[in-house]
Amino acid sequence: MDNDITERKRAEEALRESEKKYRLLIDNANESIIVAQDGLLKFVNPMTLALLGGYSEQELIDRPFPEFIHPDDRSMVVENYRRRIANEAVLPRYAFRVVTREGIVKWVEINATLIEWQGKPATLNFLTDITERMRAEKEVQALKTQMDFILGATKTGLDIIDAKFNIHYIDPEWKKVHGDYAGLKCYQYFMDRNTPCPDCRVVKALQTKSTVVTEEVLLKENSRPIQITTIPFQNDAGEWLVAEVNVDITNRKRNEVALKEYSEHLEEMIEERTKQLQTAARLAALGETATMIGHDLRNPLQVIISMVYLAKEMLTSADISPLEGRLSVTEILDDIEKSNVYMNKIVSDLQSYAGPLNLEFVETDIYKLISDALSILEIPKSVEVSIEVENGFSEINIDPEKIKRVIVNLVNNSIQSMPKGGQITITAIRKGESVVLTIKDEGVGITNDNIPKLFLPLFTTKAKGTGLGLAICKLLVEAHRGNIVVTSKVNAGTEVTIEIPQDEKT
Repeated sequence: MDNDITERKRAEEALRESEKKYRLLIDNANESIIVAQDGLLKFVNPMTLALLGGYSEQELIDRPFPEFIHPDDRSMVVENYRRRIANEAVLPRYAFRVVTREGIVKWVEINATLIEWQGKPATLNFLTDITERMRAEKEVQALKTQMDFILGATKTGLDIIDAKFNIHYIDPEWKKVHGDYAGLKCYQYFMDRNTPCPDCRVVKALQTKSTVVTEEVLLKENSRPIQITTIPFQNDAGEWLVAEVNVDITNRKRNEVALKEYSEHLEEMIEERTKQLQTAARLAALGETATMIGHDLRNPLQVIISMVYLAKEMLTSADISPLEGRLSVTEILDDIEKSNVYMNKIVSDLQSYAGPLNLEFVETDIYKLISDALSILEIPKSVEVSIEVENGFSEINIDPEKIKRVIVNLVNNSIQSMPKGGQITITAIRKGESVVLTIKDEGVGITNDNIPKLFLPLFTTKAKGTGLGLAICKLLVEAHRGNIVVTSKVNAGTEVTIEIPQDEKT
């Protein structure tokens, strides 16, 4: 008898100890533990109070559990509870929403099983708070939806390839257009090969752990060009893969070709239009020049006619001796010659400006060229001309007749700008791969307003002048790929600088 009592006490003590451990485990569980029976809450652990926020254990016991379920999920949870109590087949795990005392909605995942509680059927329910997980999954899904939309809108595809060249994933929008090629080797689909490519972008990206951008032609799709950006990354298992962003650049390539062709055609059109404009400008200038020349030629022609008439009168009367107030035959012939020279200059200037420029480059002694140019001119005694050529510098590669014409025109202008005489200095030096020729005088100078107009056809500040002299100088210098610059100061003189390149293209 005593032994029975002792055994019973031991059993009771073991039970109390077991219940104590069980209670400790239940109270400290990280999950909400609920026993539901007859649709009521019969047991809740402290984590349940935290989950539902603000209730005490006494407030929850014997209350209908549907009260705490979100209205949209209530019928589903109640139906699952009914079927479980009836011992019908039902999923042990699923997710639904609960509402806390403060009205906060939380997502929970339930793991329920059928038990007996105080002699009657009940359900033992373990609830895990998955609110953060559901929020993250929702954000991921939203991001994926946005990504799919962007990829679809931009005709961009995304696929994932492993180190063994297997294609694991293709985004849905790209798949709609190009088909499902997941499971193939990347070199099979992209390049129609049976072995990896010699210069494989996947290998390169995985070896360097850096992004690789390439342009490929998909041989399986009528040689369609795409740009592929290969990005290496590690998955949760530590495995290295690559994500490839594929952009169809068919239109871009087509536009590039069209743009190139248009650009080449545009250059031709611009060149042709430039020629047309130059011709139009030249013809316009010629029209104005013809009007001016018609006027200018009448004066010397009238002089010639008058002088010829006087000469004929004198010869007819056999009286060729000069009378007071009347020109001699020699003076008449001098006037005719001067008028002829002036008319010849007008015609020569017109031919030089309007005619074609065919340059003939030869090695030319610069000093001799300047001297020959000066020998053509009538230089007054009051004007002194000096030539200064840099030591060791003599021959240059030019068209001598064209540059001689430039020197003659410029020196003649300098002479005419010094009616009282003065100094003209002509210098020639080397400057890098160019020759620089300078003509400087001590003449009346040119105003700042007129300097920009000097090289315009028909512009002149002289009482008698065609306005083509400096325009011809500019034309001839630029035909040598050179440039001409004028600097001047009123009553102090003018300096004209000509620079002509002497490289192999000259």
